[in-house]
Amino acid sequence: MSESLRDWFVFLYMEARHLGAAERREARAMEAASEQLFADIIAAGVASGAFRAVEPHVSAGLLKALLQDWYLKRGKHRERGLTVTGYADEVVALMTRHLAP
Repeated sequence: MSESLRDWFVFLYMEARHLGAAERREARAMEAASEQLFADIIAAGVASGAFRAVEPHVSAGLLKALLQDWYLKRGKHRERGLTVTGYADEVVALMTRHLAP
């Protein structure tokens, strides 16, 4: 999604500094909610034994940072010859190793 809406993501990121206090709180709440989705999936995987015992919120935060790195520093990855698919494959491989039981 960030690839097809790249210009919109960049615009929102750059303009976020102009948000009022209420809008900043709402943006933080949305970010926390999306990170909680990852944490819930990781926690379920830990509980079922599919994932090793990790702190779900820390792992979710690491995953979220990796995902954000693509659209915030896309140029750096492009210079390395990475495509969005290649980057996604690396993130999946890293998280798979991180969570492996």
